[in-house]
Amino acid sequence: MNLQVWAYGAATFGMLISVWLFWKRHINQGTWVVIFSLMIFFGGALNIESLFQYSPIWQQIQGDADAISDRRKDIEEAAAIVNEDLKMAKLQLSQIVEKNELIDKRLEQYDSSLARMKKSEDFYRTISLAQNDDWSAYTELIKYTKSEDPNVKTISDNAIVKIRGQYINPFIEPKFMSLEKNDTIDFTKATYNDFVKVYPSSLHMTHPGLVTEMDKNKSATRHEKMSFYVEILNSSNSMNAKYYAGKYFVKESKDADLKWQPFNIDALLNWWERNRDKISD
Repeated sequence: MNLQVWAYGAATFGMLISVWLFWKRHINQGTWVVIFSLMIFFGGALNIESLFQYSPIWQQIQGDADAISDRRKDIEEAAAIVNEDLKMAKLQLSQIVEKNELIDKRLEQYDSSLARMKKSEDFYRTISLAQNDDWSAYTELIKYTKSEDPNVKTISDNAIVKIRGQYINPFIEPKFMSLEKNDTIDFTKATYNDFVKVYPSSLHMTHPGLVTEMDKNKSATRHEKMSFYVEILNSSNSMNAKYYAGKYFVKESKDADLKWQPFNIDALLNWWERNRDKISD
């Protein structure tokens, strides 16, 4: 309404000025018409907005503006919802990461427990094998006696003492599986070469029997017997076989100063290196 008042006022003022100028005859009629027309145009121009308010174009523009405003509100609301969803997603992701870290930590603890169990299993398996004629397990058990773990060291020391006790008893010697005549070798007729041939393919549990059969053999020379015992001392995985090989080696050496102390094998091997060429029979 304010614009309409200004428009009508301007038009009226223009008409009055035109009439006054006409009455005074200060300007010609053409000038009066021009001025009057300008005043009317000016008044109409001021009223253009009020005219547009009722035009279809203006209504369309206004409607579009309202639609854009509503759309903007919808977008802002959607953006707010998206932001909330993003916050929730970040929170859920953070929780997942925490759970994964917890799972990883538990897996590490589980792996550590398995490793300890595996070590413990290996340790007691070594003791069991060492107590049952397994030389490599016995040498491995000796390494455990140097462990920094006091429990492992104590158990290992006790196991070593118990095992050695089985071999230093002068009244009880270790038992072994006896050998009988078979298709491979007849021990009553076997030569040194027969023993050397059959030994590499035989099970370590049969090695003590081979050693005792060599001791009873009549065809093998003293040098051949001692050579066979040295081979047993060097390569057999049977503790019992090494025990008897050491015992019979000392017997064949005929050296009163040489003693067999299970399992001081190096003393016998060193003696052999010094005296092997001196044994002629």
